[in-house]
Amino acid sequence: MHSYSSAALRRQLFDRCAIDTWLGFDNRAGVFPIHRSVRFVLVAATAGNRTEVLRFRSGLQDVHALDRYPSDPRQDPAGALLTVSRARLEAWDPEHLSVPELSSPAALAVLTTAGAAPPLAAAHGWRARFGRELNATDDRPHFIPRPLRGRSSALPVVEGKHVTPFQVAIAATATAVPLATAGRLIDPATSFARDRIAYRDVASATNRLTLIAGLLPKGALSTHTLFVLKTPLETEAQWCLLALLNSLVANYLVRLHVTTHVTTALMARLPVPRPPDGSPVFLELASLARDLSRAGIDAAPGAFARLNALVAALYQLTAEQSQPVVASFPLLPRALRDRCAGAYRASASPGPTPTA
Repeated sequence: MHSYSSAALRRQLFDRCAIDTWLGFDNRAGVFPIHRSVRFVLVAATAGNRTEVLRFRSGLQDVHALDRYPSDPRQDPAGALLTVSRARLEAWDPEHLSVPELSSPAALAVLTTAGAAPPLAAAHGWRARFGRELNATDDRPHFIPRPLRGRSSALPVVEGKHVTPFQVAIAATATAVPLATAGRLIDPATSFARDRIAYRDVASATNRLTLIAGLLPKGALSTHTLFVLKTPLETEAQWCLLALLNSLVANYLVRLHVTTHVTTALMARLPVPRPPDGSPVFLELASLARDLSRAGIDAAPGAFARLNALVAALYQLTAEQSQPVVASFPLLPRALRDRCAGAYRASASPGPTPTA
């Protein structure tokens, strides 16, 4: 239960009730005749008290799991339920008090460790904020077919479907906006006059990957199915940030909260470490992101594995903590997951964040 529209209900529950049962399910097994990516929560509470400690479990699929979990969380000697304090939930998401989708103690340990990184929008981190450009409905009258041959001043319009991890398929776009018109619709300095990271809005925790980003080149526009970086960052810094956003760790953290949209509010509070500009790890991540923008993750598994090992170390994950991260992406090819897991084991350590 982490929809932002449910924030008021969550606060009401935590402030005025002692929550006795909090079991999160997803619909992969078709419990309800709705989309298989939908999640739901079974909650039971006693009115008149305040919840300071939540005992819960998420990621359940089989309704028979209800028989395995105690109705009273105090009767849980086997530790089937996870425990998290309200203070911790407030620290993770002070605005919405969302409950992350955690299915095991290992998952809780990953969030506790990786969650110590500064939020993406924090002044002591990347200061990165995202927003939209064009709207495919409101701005449709300005769209023209994209010229396929010859020189043209029309700017191609990129949609979410044109972005895959690290890559933007400009050649696959079908529509464009004349340059003169684009300048009236949006400020070029914050849009098509510069390169900027773009990520897909619509996503699901059950997809192959959830946080999918590429570098949108200058001379192109995007619709509302993409969010683009509004913060001015040097190109090299954007490549480094792109490596972090497309990593399995960042995807894992996003999946703990996402329903069907990767919102700008979620991105603003996403924990993302920032290595010092120009440091060896900064430069290597930027280089790997460039390589993967040309080849893609399936064609360059070694580069993707190395990138993920560097990112795991930046998040200060141990080799043991990294394993549930990799295992949580079953739709990635097994060989790719094995390569990433091996790189994690070789590189991840509990030591300090690498900066040199």
